[in-house]
Amino acid sequence: MKFRTPAYVGLTLFAFAGALYVARTPSVAAQSKATAPIFEVDPYWPKPLPNHWVQGSTIGLSVDAQDHVWVIHRPQTVEDNFKAADLKVGDLPIGVCCAVAPPVLEFDPAGNLVGHWGGPGEGYEWPESNHGITVDSKGSVWIGGNGNTDTQILKFDKKGKFLLQLGHQGKHNGSNDLENFWRPAKIVEDPTANEVYIADGYGNRRIIVLDRDTGKYKRHWGAYGKKPDDAKISSEVQDKFSQDSGLGAKQLSVKADGGVVTLSGTVDNDAQREAAGKQAASIAGVKTVINNLEVSNVGKPSAIAEMAPPAATPVASAPADNAPAPSTSKAMKLTTPIE
Repeated sequence: MKFRTPAYVGLTLFAFAGALYVARTPSVAAQSKATAPIFEVDPYWPKPLPNHWVQGSTIGLSVDAQDHVWVIHRPQTVEDNFKAADLKVGDLPIGVCCAVAPPVLEFDPAGNLVGHWGGPGEGYEWPESNHGITVDSKGSVWIGGNGNTDTQILKFDKKGKFLLQLGHQGKHNGSNDLENFWRPAKIVEDPTANEVYIADGYGNRRIIVLDRDTGKYKRHWGAYGKKPDDAKISSEVQDKFSQDSGLGAKQLSVKADGGVVTLSGTVDNDAQREAAGKQAASIAGVKTVINNLEVSNVGKPSAIAEMAPPAATPVASAPADNAPAPSTSKAMKLTTPIE
């Protein structure tokens, strides 16, 4: 006796097989969907530097329109045992390897060193501590610094020719100073607007925008798009004191003006007085601390009685009045008032 499979059973099995095929086969849309790029470290890039050169702490990187990679490093961070060729006894180096490379290094896409320059020179003030490098769309190289006396930014061409200095090293007057910066960390270009944005926040509290070609001031702002207010330093110093078990319960007065903080009130001993001065000096934006705190138990012995702290704690020293003026004949002054 023969059994015939009903037609609807065959259709059902075919449909089921088709559903399995569709479920197991990625759709065309899924196959063409973009995925995130995968980055892998190339341990052989860049190629070894010539002349037995070594780098210090790398503190900035920029890629130009030709895909050349620009790096800036801090030569002073190279330890002595890595720079024997730079150390001499008399006129002779103490070793063959190694020597510190120039601060600015340019590599082609293959990792070959194709350019190098940088350091102190005539007509400009090189940063105390390099920080950040930017190559703009016109091929100019911008450099900042975050040392305590780094209150300027520099502009060079790709060969290291000096073009422009903005600001005067060691001089700053708070976050609304239109002539100087304070520890500018990074420079970013807006090529469509012909502007550069300066992240001036290590010492000051602002973003400042300049004309890319002339360096002329355009505008600046602080937190939440508002005018920077260095008076906030007072509250930050008070917050710092509140975290100290010895100072938190004291009624101490803190006044800030242009980066100068004045402390007044009464503490229990010299150790608290010194601690208050150091804590105030640690706040970003503070240049000098005038410590007028009085010690209440003067008659009692103090652990550091023989180490009376000075009345002022300098944070960023300015050049002496009789010191020669820095060479900034080509520096641009920023004098346009705040918009």
